[in-house]
Amino acid sequence: MHRLAYLGLILALFSFAGCDRADERFVSGVSQELASARFAQIRDLRYRLHFDLPADREAPVEASETIRMQLQEKGTVILDFRESDVHLKTLSINGDTISVSIENEHIVIPKKYTKPGENTIRIDFTAGDQSLNRREEFLYTLLVPDRARTLFPCFDQPDLKARYTLSLSVPDRWTAVSNTYIEEETQENDGRKTIRFAETEPLSTYLFSFVAGKFERAFSERAGRTLSMYYRETDSDKLAQQPAIFSLVFDALDYLEEYTGIPYPFAKYDFIVLPDFQYGGMEHTGATLYNDRRIFLGAAPTTDELLGRAQLIAHETAHMWFGDYVTMKWFDDVWTKEVFANWFAAQMVRPAYPEVNHQLGDLKSYYAPAYAEDRTVGSNAIQRPLDNLSNAGLIYCNIIYDKAPVVMDMLARKMGPEAFRRGLQAYLTQYAYGNATWDDLIAILDRKTDFDVAQWSHHWIKEPGMPCLDAEAYQTDSMAYGWYPLDEEAAEQEYAQYKALGETARMRSLMNLYENVWRKRIDAARFVTWAAEALYGETNPLISGSLLGYASDALRISGKPLPILEQTLRVLASEKQRPHELRLQAFRTLFSLAEDPNTCDWLYTLWERQQPPQGLQLGETDYTSLAYQLMLRFPDKFTQIRDMQRARINHPDRLASFDFVVQAASPDAEARQAFFQSLMQVENRRPESRVLSALDLLCHPLRGDEAVAYIHPALEILPEIQRTGDIFFPASWCKRILGSQYSDAARQAVEDFLASHESMHPLLKTKILQAAGYLLQ
Repeated sequence: MHRLAYLGLILALFSFAGCDRADERFVSGVSQELASARFAQIRDLRYRLHFDLPADREAPVEASETIRMQLQEKGTVILDFRESDVHLKTLSINGDTISVSIENEHIVIPKKYTKPGENTIRIDFTAGDQSLNRREEFLYTLLVPDRARTLFPCFDQPDLKARYTLSLSVPDRWTAVSNTYIEEETQENDGRKTIRFAETEPLSTYLFSFVAGKFERAFSERAGRTLSMYYRETDSDKLAQQPAIFSLVFDALDYLEEYTGIPYPFAKYDFIVLPDFQYGGMEHTGATLYNDRRIFLGAAPTTDELLGRAQLIAHETAHMWFGDYVTMKWFDDVWTKEVFANWFAAQMVRPAYPEVNHQLGDLKSYYAPAYAEDRTVGSNAIQRPLDNLSNAGLIYCNIIYDKAPVVMDMLARKMGPEAFRRGLQAYLTQYAYGNATWDDLIAILDRKTDFDVAQWSHHWIKEPGMPCLDAEAYQTDSMAYGWYPLDEEAAEQEYAQYKALGETARMRSLMNLYENVWRKRIDAARFVTWAAEALYGETNPLISGSLLGYASDALRISGKPLPILEQTLRVLASEKQRPHELRLQAFRTLFSLAEDPNTCDWLYTLWERQQPPQGLQLGETDYTSLAYQLMLRFPDKFTQIRDMQRARINHPDRLASFDFVVQAASPDAEARQAFFQSLMQVENRRPESRVLSALDLLCHPLRGDEAVAYIHPALEILPEIQRTGDIFFPASWCKRILGSQYSDAARQAVEDFLASHESMHPLLKTKILQAAGYLLQ
């Protein structure tokens, strides 16, 4: 919106026009202009919140709050609340009950009711439901980046940090967890209890959190520090992993305290492991959330899965210092918290897994996902402008999560490890419990080195694109970020020398070969044939996993039947002498792409009898995933497969997930269409993880033209997906709709949509451009 549209707002806030009230209809969301004006006016902010949480997930959540703040001068107060007027019951300020309404997601309190110095606002309201994530037996808040205003009236911007005091009324069999310790728990007369929590340290609104419901609790203690884990898992084999999980958290805390020189800066570190959680994790202080599938691994976890769990825990723990203790001032700099979380994660897993080649691990974990977006026409700079927090979720992408730590490691190496460390320590000390910008950090780092940090920052942080490397850079630096062009002759040379290369060089060569396949410089079918042969001799599980992934993509790109890959995978999965992890990788890839009738029959028989090839260990998740794939290939046996697999699932959360996802595997085209249409309604798009699993089946390559037909309506609803979904949902939605599409018809559908939606917000359009990368190159 043009800045002149805010003239009334700014004048009202600072009383320049002498207005007694602000009755303009302000733009929805939280504009940067509004945030700046409030930051200049408000000090010493505190919230006292109470929520009455019913056992019935459909019943409203009644709530109240008291907001205390210091105003620099008498002026209009503008709160954020993204709900309708019926949610707002009563509001008083400084003892006066006043009549207010919600306009464009704001509650406007006229200037005449305020005063310089301390002001107190009391509000009774019905909490918004969008960010409560209510299930049958539990709920949890998830307020990042601008969702606090969907739950309660607040000043929803990261640089107005506040202290929170929370109380919850809950069923007496429920447990509750929040950012701080429980101070008091009192029993009520109606089978309920009230839990009161201590006041928090200064927190941004997106970090305020609570979880309530039926959970089990485990404790662990080390060196005087006690951690609590809350969970719903019942599988004894998975629960046996608890010591390893606690150890990873303790190790991460110890590492960061030693590196930063700052003791853990919050009251406690509890964590909650949630089924169907939208993300890998979320760094709420004292109540960190984790996805159960990322924490409780299968009976024979792969190296990728073990590293992934360790990196995830390290990532969320690093946020306690980088993101929670010192927070970005505005969400255009959200990458500054994510870059350090992933950079530290990469450092911390090294001592935990000394047997792993960590340069190779970095290529797989960070370079590869960064390339997946950076190679597309939707490539963007690490730092991007943001006009309104309503679009803040669109800033999140692989570029900030994965490219940023790669380039940050370049900076650390250029500065030297000690200078870089001293710079980060100074940054944390100067902005403790406060907010800072990327430029604030750059100014500190610049004083610690002769290296021109500002110039480096402009090139790598503020400009987009994946560099095209010259021969010297490609051949001499295996960790150089970028791709090197090959023709068919050069590719054959790479194929020929591949087996003789060391591990890191093999991974680098593999990634670059795929880049050239993707860019249509070398033949995809030839790459698949070569990859099938290379798999026989590959013993490193990280490289093997990448070979399988790239070969599967190249198979789709080629558009040709290439039975050699399927044949190879069946041999490798069945080979008793082969390391179990490599066999499991081959088996999982095989059932995702199998088309040969004999192979499909073989998979069906072993699934039905639960008798995998000798020595191959499969868990419930594997059998469920295989069942979905078999439903697509044996539509006449859909009911039999569905009912048999359903009977094998013994956990209510996983059963609910199965019942939702399986609808997308129906053999009835009308039923699938009806299910897809149901996803157009927001109430049917939760939990989001289930929706994404269902879209994988609806848009499976075997669905052909039917999947293409979903493109236009799925993209048409994208603005609503953004508005009602969590931060990763728009990108994940686009990737599920477009990621398996390689046909001319799919390309035309995307191009037609973009041509008819030229006014779509550029940040939202970027999600389409990145997801449709191969189609639009």
